[in-house]
Formats: sequence, structure tokens, C-alpha cells
Amino acid sequence: MDAISIHHYGNCTASGLETFIMDMYNNFHKPIWVTEFGCHWWPEKNDTDTMAYLKEALPMLERNAAVQRYFYFVGRASGYHATQLFHGEGHNVSLTAVGELYFGFPANFSGN
Repeated sequence: MDAISIHHYGNCTASGLETFIMDMYNNFHKPIWVTEFGCHWWPEKNDTDTMAYLKEALPMLERNAAVQRYFYFVGRASGYHATQLFHGEGHNVSLTAVGELYFGFPANFSGN
């Protein structure tokens, strides 16, 4: 294995996500790919909660040397309004406020 792929929907805190990442890294000593993370399993969460979570989680993911790749879940799906990155259909797709924050965050991609 070249990397460990994980999903995290924990408690919607950056510290909870980071603890899980570091547990996996310390167990396997491989780069971590966070292929899904989000707050959508928490029905009491809304767009405001999601935005606050991303404002903490994105900087942590960017500075954490154990994290090689990450992607927020979900792009678009019914029942996941608070975490959707896109809205609309066909050629009329646009970013939600969550999507604007996520895709507008400056990445520090190193090419690893």
C-alpha cells in the first residue's frame, strides 16, 4: 500500500478529524487520503455549522503533513442539503456557499 484511504463523519470538529487522521497515520505510517469527510450524518447541522467546520478543517488538512489528499463529501445528493457543494441540474449547476468556501480555499498542493 502506498497510502491509507479514510472516511470521517465524526463529530464535525476539526480536532475530531485530526485525531482520526493521526490515529490512522500512527497505526500504518503511510500518507493519508481523506476521500470523504463531512457533517451530513448529523441532521441537526446546517449550512452555518458546515461552514464553521470547514473554516477549521481545511487549514488543518492543508498543514497536516500526514494528509496527502482530501475531498469533502458530498457534491450533490438529495437529503444532504447542508453539505452539498453544488446545486442545480444539467448546464445550470453552480456552487453553493459551502462549495464556494471549499473550492475557494487556497490549497498548498505539493505534487506528492
